[in-house]
Amino acid sequence: MSFNQMVSASLLYFARRDQAHLRDSVAPADPISFPDYAGIILRVLVTCACLFMIGCSLIPRTVPREPAPVSVSKPVGTSVTKPQPPIPQPVAVVVGNKLSNTLLELTDSLAEHMVQPYQIFEVGGTSTESLLDNLREMNPTTVVAIGQLALEFVAQLKDVDVIYAQVFNPPAGHRGVAPIPPFDMQLTYWQEISSQLKRIGVLGSAAMRDVIDSLESAAAEKNIKLIRREVTSDKETLQVFRAMVPYIDGFVFLPDESVLSPDVIRRIIVHGSRNNLQILVYSPYMFDLGAYLYISAEQNDVAEQIIVLLEEHDTSTRALTTMRVQVKTKVLPDEAG
Repeated sequence: MSFNQMVSASLLYFARRDQAHLRDSVAPADPISFPDYAGIILRVLVTCACLFMIGCSLIPRTVPREPAPVSVSKPVGTSVTKPQPPIPQPVAVVVGNKLSNTLLELTDSLAEHMVQPYQIFEVGGTSTESLLDNLREMNPTTVVAIGQLALEFVAQLKDVDVIYAQVFNPPAGHRGVAPIPPFDMQLTYWQEISSQLKRIGVLGSAAMRDVIDSLESAAAEKNIKLIRREVTSDKETLQVFRAMVPYIDGFVFLPDESVLSPDVIRRIIVHGSRNNLQILVYSPYMFDLGAYLYISAEQNDVAEQIIVLLEEHDTSTRALTTMRVQVKTKVLPDEAG
């Protein structure tokens, strides 16, 4: 029995007892009465229990306090400074002494694309020593050489990264952009406008072997037979060309200055035109002389490839992705060839 139940039972007991005494008060008194010790003791116990309960109710309850928030001091963070991009190094752009429309277009395209500070130098515009002094004073880490003459000139500079463009036969150790569109792209277009193209010829010095090898691979993929001859002089070039004409449908005229002269160039184009031979050239000068097909690079494409080399430090030769084409349907007037 719990404490509360015991108290309740005691109170009920006394209530019934009082009722019994009330009934007994009207009855005749007993002759002998003895004190009710059990009732007295029970009253005392109940009284003590009541006092104990009252006292307990007066004692304030101890409510457990919530733990005080622990103050955790945040570590003082050190300010992190984002690394700043490296400052672009200046770039020197060196071009030949005769700025053709093609070179001017290329330099304009470079100016639109380049984010590096740059300066254009013209070979032949000033004395060689003065130009070298200006380049050394600029102290560029990278030089863009446009054209064979420019590439030969910058070879005098030491400890610089050279990127070439418009160079057919670059020396080893440099990186650059292909001078013409890929041969497979050229031959695909040529076959589209000349379905009878089955055999083509090409001449070049030993320096052009790699270029001609690339042409031969592309021709084989197009089922075109390539007749190639290696020559050592301009006179030999003219003789071998004349002997080759009856056996070919087209001729790829590589600008190999080591075995060509202006007179031989003119005579080859005239002789080919008289024999209805389609001649593919890469020079506007040769096209104006009467060649059939002129293919050149889009200068904006060349500029984009140069920018890639400046940003990624690619060591390979960047191929062009587009090309510009001109076709001439009218042959030259009859001239001695």
